[in-house]
Amino acid sequence: MSSAVMGCGGQAADTSTVTDFDEDSPTDRPARRNTRPGNRRPSGPRRPKSWIPEPAEDGEPAVLTEEQRTRIAERCMNLAVWHLGQGARTHKQLADAMAKHDAPADIIEKTMTRLVDLGYVNDTAYAASYVQSRHEGQRKGSGAIRRELQSKGVDSETIAEALEAVDGDAERANAFTLARRKALSTQGVERQKRVQRIVGMLVRKGYSMGVAFEVTREAIDDADTDEDAGIDLVAGDDID
Repeated sequence: MSSAVMGCGGQAADTSTVTDFDEDSPTDRPARRNTRPGNRRPSGPRRPKSWIPEPAEDGEPAVLTEEQRTRIAERCMNLAVWHLGQGARTHKQLADAMAKHDAPADIIEKTMTRLVDLGYVNDTAYAASYVQSRHEGQRKGSGAIRRELQSKGVDSETIAEALEAVDGDAERANAFTLARRKALSTQGVERQKRVQRIVGMLVRKGYSMGVAFEVTREAIDDADTDEDAGIDLVAGDDID
C-alpha cells in the first residue's frame, strides 16, 4: 500500500517506504552545543519538550483551554506528518512519539484515528512491506522479523498474517545461501567450531535451530567438496 501526505510546500511525501524510526523531529533535536571547557552539558539523549504548560504554583496540573488543546492536536498531526515523510510508521511508533511530548491520551487517540481513516497509517500494509524487505533484501528469518515487528508495536495476529507470505522453501534456501558463504569463509577451521559459528549466525538472523543445523551440515559438505567454489559475499549480508 502506498500512502502520501502533504509535506512542506504542498509536495506529496511517500509513506510506503519502511525505514528505521527516529523519534525526534528536527525541532526536537538538541541544538549545537558550545563544547568549550566549562560550557559542556551532560551527554545523553535530551527529553523532548513537553507541550503541556507547567503545573500551577500549588502543584495542581494545568487545565488545558480549548485553544491549547487545539494547538496540541495540530502539533500531534504535524509531528506525524513529519515522521511519515521519512517513511512508513506503525500506529504505536507515532502514538509513542506524541506521548513523549506529554500530549493528552484522548488527543493522541483522535489524531491516530484520523490518520488511520485517511489511510496514512496501516499496520497491516506496514507489516507486509517489512516482511518482504527483510526476508528478500536482508535474508532474515521469520523469527527475527517477528521480534522486530513486535518491538514496533504490531500485534501478533497482523504479524502472523504478514509472515504467511514467507515461503518455507525460500526461507530454507536463504538460510543455505548464508550458511554456505560462512562455510566457504571458514574453511580450515575445525568442523565443530564451524558448525557452532554458522548455526549461531543463522539463529541470530532469525532461523530456527532445526533449520540452522540442517542447512549448516549441508553447506559445509557442499563447500568442502566444491573445488572451484569462491567466496562470494554480498554487501550487507551478516555472516559473522
